[in-house]
Amino acid sequence: SGEDHAKYPLSLELKLPLQRSLNPVALLQASWPDVGAGIPQISAIASQTPVEPTDKSGAERSCKDDGEDKEPAWNWHIQVGTTSITKCVLRPGRWHEITFVVNCKEGRFFFYADGRQVRSDAGESSYFLGEGAGKSPLAIKRGGFLLFAAPQGTWMPGGIMLRRCSFTSECLSARQLEQVRFQNRLSSERIREI
Repeated sequence: SGEDHAKYPLSLELKLPLQRSLNPVALLQASWPDVGAGIPQISAIASQTPVEPTDKSGAERSCKDDGEDKEPAWNWHIQVGTTSITKCVLRPGRWHEITFVVNCKEGRFFFYADGRQVRSDAGESSYFLGEGAGKSPLAIKRGGFLLFAAPQGTWMPGGIMLRRCSFTSECLSARQLEQVRFQNRLSSERIREI
């Protein structure tokens, strides 16, 4: 179409790197071909505080080298612009499905991680996006969008694996979103079988 996409869901099934980055890791740049000098609109950031490693039962594990594959003692969080979504914990090297339901006209977005809605630190179901009337930096421009790209090379360290990306140029209801998520899971299972 000839207009920016201001209402849309975007889903990514991805595996974030095991290598901790000091800079944000770019996930989405919504303004192609006009990539600005600012931070990526959506990025992953490494947690600042270490996490105690746990075994599969949830019990704390020793950090000593015992020959087992160890999980990193930190997590990834999602950052949208300058807003960090700290209630969402993404483990390095594991597959996660993240979904953004963006409504630039209302100036808000909803965020889901692995099928569960992630509320803001204040307990709100949506996050403030900034400017209304479709002028948000998350409005997808007519030229398209870029995954894993940013204006600075330090925000593109590599190591991200993408299994699936889904973009629909209209907002979906919660029920429609669940139906799409189910279809995406089936597609992902077929991909794994190949």
